[in-house]
Amino acid sequence: MKLAVKTLDNKAAGDVSLADDVFGIEPRADIMARVVNWQLAKRRDGNHKVKIRSEITKTGAKIRKVPAAPVMAQVRPIFSVAVV
Repeated sequence: MKLAVKTLDNKAAGDVSLADDVFGIEPRADIMARVVNWQLAKRRDGNHKVKIRSEITKTGAKIRKVPAAPVMAQVRPIFSVAVV
């Protein structure tokens, strides 16, 4: 297969011969779509770090609730004596 070579000024610079077994095949639409999808996904891929709670400023949100007092400490014993 012979192709014309052009310069940056769009002038003819000669011909180049390419192997038909490499460049003469018919392109497959499914493989082209897969490659385009892969390239677009790689463009969207980032290496940005996700901030954790201590790195976010001006937040007063608690990570979890404060634990409640034990139930037994809130109950008065039955045998307590009243002082008169």
